[in-house]
Amino acid sequence: MANTTDPQSRLLKTRNGWVQGYNCQTAVSDDEFLVSARATQDTNDLDQFVPTADDVLATAGKLPGAPAAVTSPSA
Repeated sequence: MANTTDPQSRLLKTRNGWVQGYNCQTAVSDDEFLVSARATQDTNDLDQFVPTADDVLATAGKLPGAPAAVTSPSA
């Protein structure tokens, strides 16, 4: 199905059926400030952790609960 008003959106399966939209990820700091917001066309979250963690590191300098020496989600 093509969406003529938003051709970049995708048909995504949810627990309640289907929705035309995006897969969105957010991350907040320990004090609840938004440090990352991402929207993708991916149908699931499997490939979203590392890019979101990279955004958090770029913004906050470390992952929540991690020592300052952690510089990569794969470290």
